[in-house]
Amino acid sequence: MKKLSQLSKLILISALSVSIIMSGCKKDDEIVAPELPPMESLLMVFSDFDADKTTKAVSNHYNWGTAFANVSVWNVFITVGMAIPIASYAEALKQQPVYLGENKWEWQYDVTVGAVGYSAALVTERISNEEFTAAMYVTFSGLTPVEGFKWFEGTVRYDHTHALWTLYENPENPSPMIEIEWNRDWDADTGDITYTNVTNDEESGSFLSYSFDPALQYNASYIISLDAGLTLIEWNRETKAGRIQSQEKFGDLNWYCWNSDLQNDVCP
Repeated sequence: MKKLSQLSKLILISALSVSIIMSGCKKDDEIVAPELPPMESLLMVFSDFDADKTTKAVSNHYNWGTAFANVSVWNVFITVGMAIPIASYAEALKQQPVYLGENKWEWQYDVTVGAVGYSAALVTERISNEEFTAAMYVTFSGLTPVEGFKWFEGTVRYDHTHALWTLYENPENPSPMIEIEWNRDWDADTGDITYTNVTNDEESGSFLSYSFDPALQYNASYIISLDAGLTLIEWNRETKAGRIQSQEKFGDLNWYCWNSDLQNDVCP
């Protein structure tokens, strides 16, 4: 085989270099935006212990009612404390983002919570092949106008199997309030989400954890950890029958059950 001439070698090297550069670069319109994780990565499920069932929390419904009372405290706390960021994120899931360059994307839109209008901007940035960051900024006018308050931020896996969020209290007190960790196994259809109090109050470190596993008899559960003690709640999402363990409420570590009508029942 004849040796390549010096000119031929230079042409070949240049062609290979251009090919490598072109294959390694994508135009902005070819870069795909990250898919935002579902609402369940931020908002815990409370529907089996909602306000429509409060009439059941009496006499022979005491066991379920005690579980309801424990869960409802967190439900109200989350509903009030997270109303604006949750509404803002729900709207982001309906919007299309704009590419900002350098692996950054922005979802920008208006949202109304109650009778108040807000402008929101959700910004994501790729940090690796596995993860990206996301931050929600909210702007609104009024007696105390707010410009670009970062209400929450976090790190999300592209495959939507894990997210870790930090939620800040409000523009007047922009301190961390809740840390949210979410895990999801889509193949097994299992998952969990934990809210941890990261404020500086007396309940700092307390948490509420929700998990579900269709393979279990009681296929959903809460773990509530407060300064007063630990409460465990387990139930079946289909039948609604369940049980609770709370030494603070019952004075022992026995399980106290309820049936599908939410009435007190003997634990099996």
